[in-house]
Amino acid sequence: MKTTELEQLLDLDKRKMGTSKAIPTMVRTRLDDLYRDFENGEVHSPGGQAKSLFRRMRKTAIALTATAALGLVLVGSAFFSPVMAESLKQIPIVGGVFKIAGDFGLQQAEDKGYIQQGSNRIQHKDVKLKITQVIYDGIRLVIAVEREGGDPNVSLDEQMKNFDFTVDGKKMEPAAFSYMISPTHHNQNSLISISKQTDKYQKIDVTLPDSFKLNLQVNLTGIEEPFNLEAPVHKVPVPHTVWKPNVSKASKYIRFTVDKIDLSPVTTQIFTTASQLKLSESTTYAYTNGLEINSLNYTVFDDQGNELKEINGTWGRNGTKDLKRPATRQTSLTPFPNTPKFITIKPYLLPSHGNGSFYDDGNGDFIRVYLPELEVTIPVEQK
Repeated sequence: MKTTELEQLLDLDKRKMGTSKAIPTMVRTRLDDLYRDFENGEVHSPGGQAKSLFRRMRKTAIALTATAALGLVLVGSAFFSPVMAESLKQIPIVGGVFKIAGDFGLQQAEDKGYIQQGSNRIQHKDVKLKITQVIYDGIRLVIAVEREGGDPNVSLDEQMKNFDFTVDGKKMEPAAFSYMISPTHHNQNSLISISKQTDKYQKIDVTLPDSFKLNLQVNLTGIEEPFNLEAPVHKVPVPHTVWKPNVSKASKYIRFTVDKIDLSPVTTQIFTTASQLKLSESTTYAYTNGLEINSLNYTVFDDQGNELKEINGTWGRNGTKDLKRPATRQTSLTPFPNTPKFITIKPYLLPSHGNGSFYDDGNGDFIRVYLPELEVTIPVEQK
């Protein structure tokens, strides 16, 4: 699509919706500072604390921006009143937290008995913390943490400042892993996800063993002492379908390559590379580091047109302005309900007027402009 045609389309969308949504200046400035620090490799912290904080701030800022831009206060489910929704968050969970996490892979893992139970409970002041459930499928390690006591109106993920971890007493290389602290539908529970980062341009190779003792140190706001939690971890013996299609599509400006796909009953993981062939003259998109490839995202569909849900973020390295280094991405998504005959990966960009002003679709989501010339359909190996 030509730039002029795209801008006409966006202007039409804007007239239909009445406005475009802008990220507040304070939030945009803080995010830009964080993005720049991470791109330049200037942010380092033991145990991935900086990455965890960065991910949470980015997620929180975007959520607050979308809510403020729409002039809405989003509370609970559409099926309950705000009072009822808040009350439900404080009712003790019956069964495992993975069942209510909104993650199909974790739900399926609990149904099939893949989940391991946690161990010790640690108390500081009026707060007790424990690991209730753990799963490691070889792609991601997910830890369910439960809080007893404290302020029931403040969710655990909001109170959790950061965390650190060791494997069999050994401190792991922070840059080798990606981290995320996620809420659940209950204020007293939170999920910590840890995934190995694989980057062919980064000379770090760290793999978690199949069985190990996990030591998790969690720091909460308002409590000086850290919570030192322990749990045994065993890789669940689930089947994996792994292959390297190395399929590429190219436009005038971008070459998009699917390097590797790893499917398990718990997680789908996809590795991609995007190369900037030449600089674009368009100013329609918001770029990171001035390159389209650094703002390139994608969605994944099965052969029935079902879109997979992103569950642990997208991680990788940005391309450089001299065009010598491409952008690499590693995305974790929910598993397929059934092994599809093929999957389709659809790259897209977010249209912007610049200065953090993105177009909204009227439902609180940013408009995606898909790039059909980069779309890739890949057959899935059947076993």
